[in-house]
Amino acid sequence: MVEDEVEKLMWNALVDLHMRNGGRVNSSTAILQATYAGATVTPFLEKRLNLGYGCYGCRDAADIRSSETVLGFPASALSGIVAHREYLGEKAIANSRSKKADAMLNKSQDGEREQAKADCSAIEGEGVVKSDN
Repeated sequence: MVEDEVEKLMWNALVDLHMRNGGRVNSSTAILQATYAGATVTPFLEKRLNLGYGCYGCRDAADIRSSETVLGFPASALSGIVAHREYLGEKAIANSRSKKADAMLNKSQDGEREQAKADCSAIEGEGVVKSDN
């Protein structure tokens, strides 16, 4: 079982999908008084990864933060998880965390804003009355 920030656990769930050559992550949680059971018992009995949201009891009794959750997996999957996580860590994880796509989008939007300002200035210069609304 791993307790960590959601983004970090997302990569472990992606590792599981990578190991299975795709598919979807199916999670089962009771949310009420079952966080650690769902992250340990379900993976053990069903031989699969299970993600839980936490419950008010565990959040009260343990140091799990509001930005964290838990993910359990069968112990037999550990070596595969480590290998596939290392593979994704070579490129995919670093690329995603670099936020290059977000930066490019913001740069594009900044350019569009500047162009819109220039267009408005040109229109105002042509005698169009500017609305205060």
